[in-house]
This record gives sequence, C-alpha cells and structure tokens, in this order.
Amino acid sequence: MGISLKGQVANESGHGLPNILVSNGETVVETDIRGHYEIEAEHGIHSFLFITTPAGYVARGEFFKPIPEKSTSLDFTFNQPLKQCRKKFTLAHISDTHLGVELERVPTQSLLSTDLKEIEDKGRPDLIVCTGDLTELGTLQELNLLKKTISETRIPFIPVWGGHDSADENSKIVGNQTVTKNFEKVFGPVYFSFDWGGRHFIVYATEDEYFSDEDIQRKDRWLISDLSKKSKTQETVLLIHAPPSVKLLDLLAKFDVSLVLHGHTHINNIFTYKGITVSSVTPTCFGGIDTNPRGYSEVRFSERNFKLKFRSLGFNKKSVKPLWGSHRGASNRSLDLQWDHELPGHLHRANPVVRDGDLFLSLSNDQNRGHAGVYCLSSKSGEPKWVFNTDASIRNSVAISEDGVLVALSTTGEIHALEVFSGKPIWKTELPGYPDIRSASAPVVTDSMIYAGAPLGYGAFKLEFGEQTWHTQFEESVNRPAYITPIVSEGLLILLLPGIGIVALDKHTGTYSWKIDLQTQFQYPSPVMNDNGLLAAGDPGKIVFIDQEFGKVLWQRNAMEYSWNPGTSKYLENQLESGYPYPTAMVSNANKLYFATSSGEIIAWDLNTGERLWVSGSGKDMLDMTPHRRSLKSILAQPVVAGKNIVVCGVDGVLRILDGDTGELKQDIQLPAPITAAPVFTDSSLIVGTWNGHIYCFTGW
Repeated sequence: MGISLKGQVANESGHGLPNILVSNGETVVETDIRGHYEIEAEHGIHSFLFITTPAGYVARGEFFKPIPEKSTSLDFTFNQPLKQCRKKFTLAHISDTHLGVELERVPTQSLLSTDLKEIEDKGRPDLIVCTGDLTELGTLQELNLLKKTISETRIPFIPVWGGHDSADENSKIVGNQTVTKNFEKVFGPVYFSFDWGGRHFIVYATEDEYFSDEDIQRKDRWLISDLSKKSKTQETVLLIHAPPSVKLLDLLAKFDVSLVLHGHTHINNIFTYKGITVSSVTPTCFGGIDTNPRGYSEVRFSERNFKLKFRSLGFNKKSVKPLWGSHRGASNRSLDLQWDHELPGHLHRANPVVRDGDLFLSLSNDQNRGHAGVYCLSSKSGEPKWVFNTDASIRNSVAISEDGVLVALSTTGEIHALEVFSGKPIWKTELPGYPDIRSASAPVVTDSMIYAGAPLGYGAFKLEFGEQTWHTQFEESVNRPAYITPIVSEGLLILLLPGIGIVALDKHTGTYSWKIDLQTQFQYPSPVMNDNGLLAAGDPGKIVFIDQEFGKVLWQRNAMEYSWNPGTSKYLENQLESGYPYPTAMVSNANKLYFATSSGEIIAWDLNTGERLWVSGSGKDMLDMTPHRRSLKSILAQPVVAGKNIVVCGVDGVLRILDGDTGELKQDIQLPAPITAAPVFTDSSLIVGTWNGHIYCFTGW
C-alpha cells in the first residue's frame, strides 16, 4: 500500500535545509528552499526513509527512520559541529573484522577494540569506515556486540554491510528479504549516502546474490538517482564490500567518482581504472590471504586530491634492534653490512632477480599509491639505476629473456615488457579479464614466448610485440592471488591452480594435456622439478610427486605430520587455537627437499627415502601476515640453497644460515622488519630485502 510522506529537514534552530537528498531506497528527491520534501513510499517494499547527511552536520537521533504505518509525516533535525566542515580530513579504512562470538581462533572482539584504540591514538582519523563482513554470522548477538565495541571510540564509525552480516549468510536464498533484517535492526539501511568535507560518500551493497531481482533493480535505481542528483562539483567516494565489477566502474566513470574503497577479497590492492582509484585492504583482525599483514588504509583528503597509505597494526618497530655484523651460531664467520637502500614501495613475496651485476626488484604499492613497479639498482653499490612505475602492484618476480627484455606482470593483469638496461617500455598488453584479475604469479619467458596469467586463466604471448597466441580460461578455478610460478617443461605449461589442482597445457595451443584433482588447495609454494619428476605442495600440507609427462601421481604424503604429530591431543589443540599449518615455500637441492610452513618451520626431507632429516624453526612474527591465525610463527620467504648451507628468512625478521645436512644454526642476524622474499647471492655478497622496502647487502659470506 502506497503512502505519500511529507516532512522537513532542518538544523537545530529549526531552519530548513535546502537541496538535501531524501530517499525511500529507490526514489531520490531534494528538499526545497525551506527544507520541505514529498516522496512516495510503499509498505512491504520500502523499509526506511533516509536522508543524505549534509557536510558539517550530524543527525540528532538517526539519519534514517522506518516507514510509518499510519503517519504521513517525517521530520529530520541536525546539529552542526564545526569539525566536519574541514575539507582536509583523514579517513581510516578497515574491513572484514569478522567479529564472531564463537570464533575461537581469532579473538576478534577484543582485538578489534584494541585496534580501534590504536587507530584512534596513532592515526587520529576524522572518520572510520569498515567495508563489510563486520561479523562472522550476522546474528543479533554479534551485531550488537560490534555496535558496543565501536561505541568505545570517539571517532564517527560508518559500518558497510557485507554478506557475512546477513541473517542467512550461508544459505544465500535469492529473494529472501530477511537476510538483511538483523543488520537493519542494529544499524539501519544497507545502502545510503552522506556528505563529508566537501565530498559525497555513497555506501552501497554490491553482493547481488543476497537480493531478489526486484530489490537489485530498486537499489540500482537508487544509486543512479543519487549520483545524478548530488552536486556536480562534488567528488564522490564509493564504500562497498565486494569489489566493483567492470560494469559498475564504467557507470561510476560517468559521474565524478574518484575513489572506491572495498573489502571482501582479504588482500591489499590498489589500481586505477578510467580515472577511478580502487583500493582494498586486508582484514583488520588477521593477515590477508595475500600474506599481507593485518592493518588499515589511511586516506588523507585535501581540496581535490587524496593520498592512501597502508598502516599495519600491532607492530612497534622501535622495539626491534638490528644486530649488524652479529651472529649467534656456531660459525666463526660474520656477515658485515656493505650497503643498504630504502625503496619507494613495499617488497612483498617477489624474489629479487640478479643479472649482470644488476638487482631487479618488484614493488607493491600497498604503502603509497603510485610507487608500484620495477626497481633496478647496482648489486655492488646499491645505487639506483632506473625505476619503472606501474598502476598496480607487481607481486612476483620479473622474468628476463636472453636478449635483454624484462617482463613484469601486475596484479590487475597488465603485462609490461621493458628494456632491461634502461627500464624503457617496449610494449604493454592486458590479460583477458583486466582489471578484475588477482594475479600474483610470475611470468615465464622461454623460446621467444611469454606465459602469464592468473588462477582464472593463462595465456601465451609473443615476446617481440606482446601478441596473444592463445588463452585458456579456467571456469572452475578460484579468483584469488596465487604466488605459484608455472613450469615449462617438455612442451607443457604446468600450473598449480586453487580450486582445480594441477593442470598441464600444451604450450603451443593451450589445450589440456592432463589434469589432476587432489582435493588440495594450491596457492603459495611453486612446484619443484628434478630429474625424476615434479614436486608440488598444497594446503593443508600435502606433497605430491608427479610424472610431468603423463600426469601420473607417483606418490603423495602429508608433509606436516612430523612437525605437528597428528592424532595427538596437542595437535588438535593447536588446530583449534590457530588453525592448521600449511606449506608456504619449498626448494630442492640434489636429493633434499626443504619445506617452509606457516607455523614457522623449515623441514628437510630425503627425496630418495622419504625420511625427515631435521626440523628447525623461527621466532614470533613481527606482523600477523598469515590468514586466520594469531601470534604464531611463520616463514613466507622461499628458502635458498647456498652450497652445503640453506638460508631461511622469517616473518620474525631473522635471517638464518643453517647447515643443509643437519639443520644446525651457523649464523643469524636480526633485521628490523619481516622478511617475506627470498635473499639472493652475488659473488661474495648476500642481499636481502624486508617487507617495508629496505634492501641490505652483506659481505663475509
């Protein structure tokens, strides 16, 4: 039954506010010169009447009101604090807090309370935005606990609805209007807009699978109407949970939308599409699936500009003192610092590449927008030679051809070909699906061809001009960042794919040669080749040995059994407390396999006998960089074999040199930040980079 609602939007003195947007969740109208409005609403279709809170005002009560059963009048009154009038302000973007009453592994409620205090004390933002999946199950108990937790901060907090905040999250019943009922009871509408500091902010629901077709049409009509009626001089920021589709970005590009902040993916990523900056952030309470640390994105707004900077939580760098030239092992030799260099961006898990005395580094832009790309410096002196900036992060190693062409692959699927000596661009092309790609795999260059892709699809490109010769789409794969470098061998491109398994494609055509589904999630360790076959490791710790020509599994075993003693009560307690450990990196040498884990272990295996040779471990993580785990030890960097020794770097910031046969510690050195990429050797030097973008060169090796 439709009703006609009338009312006034006024300040605390009773003066009407003109040109204020008023909406029923579908239609948007503006108040007249006296602040009056009139709008139609229908019971059972429209739940709320809400207004766009004007800049410099806060609602006396709420900015929304339920559609009345009998009354046809609704007024809104606003107070005017001076603080919100500033056009220069700071926003803290957090996401995916997953506050869960029964979530034992991660104490999200207490941790969120601590993190909000840290953000408030250190960052001092004017506004905090949490882009969805605020809770684990969307129960009233969880949502009310969240509301109580965020009420402890003095900073205005904007909650954005996400799928986990649904009352029926697991069932995803299309058209079930009850999925948002709990959220609406506690926080109000799941989409609305407000003005702040001269900008227009839109909170929007992007997970259409939770809405009926009619509801989708209504919220889409609202979005277009809101964008059309907002001031044309206003820069617009979109706050959503699930990442925007290309279709949505194309729509936003028609309006003055400059920034999209989202969550859902559990990764750090920034890219620009048609002038729109799109930024996601890792979960606030635990590390991301891209093994970036938990934290938040700080957005500093000025008159017509903004800058983003990622800030980790729970780490005090002043408490870590580097031990230059020190060792605590059995060796009489000592590593001495030759040079160090600070990079403009982050080093993630991309292993450095050394060629002809030059060091090539892949940079992430999680720290500062615009500082992603490829960085070249002298391995002997540390002097910069050139830098090539990319729009999005480079999360894995570059590949260099024999004739001096460097190839880098961005997280959004851009392939860049550069002159290795100068960094000058030769050509650029895009993977199918750009920019909705989460690529963290390294490209492979061989026989004048480039093989590059992401879990959803791989292709072959000619090295000379970047022409695509084939592309194979994997519909059953999962669109998540995988750090696995493919292998080209015997005419095959061998891939480890999350959600599929191990796939071998004909390198000339891209057609399937064989596929193995082992019910194993492949995401982190790259496969290892030896004379007899291919070794692959996946979650939760399975190692498989494969005849790569025919795709036959020769043997498989659980690599974690020795370190975690499965079947014991201790093992079960560890599982409940922190989740199961999983493999993160591995390397082989002769007849040995060295296997790193998320539980901070390095395990040595005899490949001939299957015997465990030794186990060593790391210290407590400086940052929480492993997904869904708390206060544990982890090794993310690939171990490096150096003669009879093996070099292991941990998230504890310690570089360890171990005896490859016995696991005995020979030397160790403390660096001031986590180490997540493998070190490299050049002549008598050892070069290692830390996650925060510092490079150190040690001699005395």
